[in-house]
Amino acid sequence: MKQKVLMIIKPDTVMRGLNEDVKKILEEKGFEIRKSALRQLTEEQCLYLQSEHVVGKDHETCADYMQTGPCEILILTKDNALRDIINLAGNADPKKAENGTIRSRFGIDGIHNSVYISPKETVRKEVSYFEKVIG
Repeated sequence: MKQKVLMIIKPDTVMRGLNEDVKKILEEKGFEIRKSALRQLTEEQCLYLQSEHVVGKDHETCADYMQTGPCEILILTKDNALRDIINLAGNADPKKAENGTIRSRFGIDGIHNSVYISPKETVRKEVSYFEKVIG
């Protein structure tokens, strides 16, 4: 059964012109890009996104960073999409990410790590929210 997942290509990756490379990797790995939109995230959207995942001082840093430029919001589908997107994205710290993952290839550090993906605990909620954001 196909699952929907959310991936957001982060501002530094978009600014470096690597979002098309990320999307090509996704399609090569069997993901279907159902919806895609280049958007400047609002403070409200960043805080919504970060509210359940980042705590303390890093919360403000991540929310501020996600507003530094346009992001590309992707709604993806695939059989076993959640498992596969977690594996394909790699560890949040690019230095610890397995070779060949998106974060190992394009990430800079733990915040500038190329992509945001929803964790399994909130994926449905976040997909629903961002489907409305991008229309």
